[in-house]
Amino acid sequence: MKRLASVFVCALATLVVTGASGATPRAASLGSQGVVKWRFQVSGQYVLHRPAVGPDGGVVVASSAGDVYSLSAAGALRWVVPSVGGSGGPSIGADGTVYVASMSTVTAIAADGSIKWSFTEPSFGQGVIAGPTVGPDGNIYVISDLGGLGAFALSPAGQLLWSNPGNPTFAENGQLGVEIVFGSGRLYAAFDERSVALSTMFGLSLGGAQQWARALGGSDDPFMQQQRQPATGLDGSLYLTGLGGGNGWSLNRVDPGSGNVLWNYSPFPSNGMSAPSVGPDGSVYFARSLSYLESVTPAGQSRWTFSDGSIIDHPAVSPAGGTVVAGVRPNFGEPGSVRAWNAATGTVAWQVDLPNENGGYQILYTQPRFSADGGTAYFGTAILGGGDQYSFVYAVESGTSPPPPPPPPAQCVVPGVVGTTLDAARVKIVGAGCSVGTVKRVRSKQVGIVLAQSPAAGTTLPAGSRVNLTVGRR
Repeated sequence: MKRLASVFVCALATLVVTGASGATPRAASLGSQGVVKWRFQVSGQYVLHRPAVGPDGGVVVASSAGDVYSLSAAGALRWVVPSVGGSGGPSIGADGTVYVASMSTVTAIAADGSIKWSFTEPSFGQGVIAGPTVGPDGNIYVISDLGGLGAFALSPAGQLLWSNPGNPTFAENGQLGVEIVFGSGRLYAAFDERSVALSTMFGLSLGGAQQWARALGGSDDPFMQQQRQPATGLDGSLYLTGLGGGNGWSLNRVDPGSGNVLWNYSPFPSNGMSAPSVGPDGSVYFARSLSYLESVTPAGQSRWTFSDGSIIDHPAVSPAGGTVVAGVRPNFGEPGSVRAWNAATGTVAWQVDLPNENGGYQILYTQPRFSADGGTAYFGTAILGGGDQYSFVYAVESGTSPPPPPPPPAQCVVPGVVGTTLDAARVKIVGAGCSVGTVKRVRSKQVGIVLAQSPAAGTTLPAGSRVNLTVGRR
């Protein structure tokens, strides 16, 4: 009932951006129309997991049908491997190898689309619930459900390095799959632990030792975060949103070394929260109560809040921290859009409306992933209310790419003018982008002829640099 009330209130909200200072809300512009660079059709009704970006800028996505697609940065198909994904991943190694999971099997796909190896749990597990995710050491980290190995690591060659069943045992009811996150020499994950224990967040060393487990998070949110996804910051900070707090849900900052909650932030209303996304300056971004987008400082103080009544799905901040991109839709059952906000102010930068497809409406269905330079946001969609044959991965200009490098300074290559007349030398020097410097005249039988030059022919200089000449005279 609380959620229904929240939706009703949001529907009546005005388009405002409020800051932490309590200043009078100001009207927010809907921004400009964003630019779709390309989109690519994939099998299945939806894309469940974030696209991955490889070291060469290529994009890999796993469809709900389990097919794994590799695309160039320009959106051209490089290869597709059927029926090996869908439960976890993709994650890409430094050599371009793609790692995905389907139920209890992890598959490594080479950069050319050939299968390098597959690893199936030697147990009666219920499938992968987190990962496979490439860690900072290049190994592949996975966590599986009850009856499986639990947390385990594989080498890039597919060898089992270690496994740990978890205490309490790792478990997730109705798993969809999330990414494992890393920081401070550890890996972190959180699960609902249904039938095993209270919802728990875990910290393990990269060698497999469980360093802590803390009851945290409550039940999953069926609308905003169907399986909990922790996030880490560049400064080693660790965050998790979950049930519990003064107004329902909270953003929790967690001590990476102990799992203790350092602070929680639970503004009104907080009937559900998305996964957090952490910017390079430590600012945290998340959606709450369906229709609020929030930015919080590393100390847990509000920077700004945006709400215009739209449902806001899966926000993510760009690598440079300049832009937040998320899905928006007027209500359930209506076509969606993708929108960007200025991360510093919360004002809308641009919006891309997603067209209806296959007799249904299209919405953003994954948290966006950005290119290395932040200039492109990639995301997967779902087509609801129509056929279930296909969906899309999109590439949209995020508007946060760094300015192009300055053009190299203009240069001139000194021409060879020895043996030419002074007039001819002047023409050649100016034509090459240099200028004529001092002209020294010396007695010579070669009157009017250039006898020497400095610098020598072939020297590269800044444009306009002087070339000094020695010319013969009587």
